[in-house]
Amino acid sequence: MKKFTAILLTMAMLCALLAGCAGKDTTATTAAGGDSGKETTQASASGGDETQGQGGTSGDLSSLKVCAIFTGPRGDSGTIDMACAALEAIAAETGMQITLIEGDGSADVAKVQASVTDVSEDGYDLILSTGTMADVFRIVAPDYPDTMYALFDTTFDFTTYEGNNIYCANFKQNEGAYLAGMLAMGVSKSGTIGFVGGMENANICDFMWGYVEGAKHVKESGIVAISFTGDWYDSAKAKEIALTQVNMGADVLFPAAGPSSEGVMEGAAEAKVNSIGVDIDREAQYGASNPDWVEVILSSELKCVDKAVDRAVRLFAAGELKPGQEALGIAEGGVDLYMDGNYQTLVPDEIKTQIEAAKAAIISGEITVGTALGASAEEIAQIKSWAGATE
Repeated sequence: MKKFTAILLTMAMLCALLAGCAGKDTTATTAAGGDSGKETTQASASGGDETQGQGGTSGDLSSLKVCAIFTGPRGDSGTIDMACAALEAIAAETGMQITLIEGDGSADVAKVQASVTDVSEDGYDLILSTGTMADVFRIVAPDYPDTMYALFDTTFDFTTYEGNNIYCANFKQNEGAYLAGMLAMGVSKSGTIGFVGGMENANICDFMWGYVEGAKHVKESGIVAISFTGDWYDSAKAKEIALTQVNMGADVLFPAAGPSSEGVMEGAAEAKVNSIGVDIDREAQYGASNPDWVEVILSSELKCVDKAVDRAVRLFAAGELKPGQEALGIAEGGVDLYMDGNYQTLVPDEIKTQIEAAKAAIISGEITVGTALGASAEEIAQIKSWAGATE
């Protein structure tokens, strides 16, 4: 089966064709064109029909056919990798039939739409993707009302969508970034910390917003240097920006720049300043390959896409996945700050106590973290100005 999958992948790469999904009990990796970035304590989904769930196999996942289709390839160490890992784990546990379709990162919207239409024709019960697929799902999903479509790590305008078969989960990355900002400013000796974003979109600005608020919670006079790489894959540029921020006095760096975040981690290690990882536990990820990076990693903000995908699939199987928008924050287990490993040895107890208190206050609603989602350009500019230093 592995050889068969490899042949499919090779053919897709050589011919630049989109492959349809055969719906077999395997993990098929083919190409899709496109542009490529807790269980019960859950906020109710809004939009769509809130009275009727989708799916309904009494929790039996073995009969489900699920396809995940992406505009970009695996290897992002983030949303795509986590979504795929979650599905593979469920399939191994339950026998659920899955097909995974990677994209080549191209911007051919027609190809992406054709690919989604193809898989929609193949009788999948659930088709899922990330936010980059939102516009295509909006076009294709109404033609397949018996198929449920799920989007992760984005928001979807349900006021303009007449269908009843899209579920969308976004993550309150601003809440996790708030804790990261507290950590960075709490550990900083200079009172200046850095944020390196990728594309300057709403999700990345949401990281920035929470990070600045958290830092200012610890030290109002502190400075947050803010820069954006303008893409997701230029690690060299990200490293250059990181070193520039270090020259500005930043002694803790936090990237939210997709795969190019590795340039920030490398730059921090080279400059011997601390870093904070994003999305997954970067200390564990780089433990074998880049131990020098690991030495300066304080923690990682976790965006638990894998848990969200796992939860959505199981709710779907039980007939309880409701169409509409759902926001997953600290209280829902959607985001968090990794508090093991280096965090236990490198972070002073006083800072840990402050972070735990803030986390509890966010869960209780005592602290409401501001968000860039839905914010105006002027409001985002004000946060940058409040941060105190921008490029």
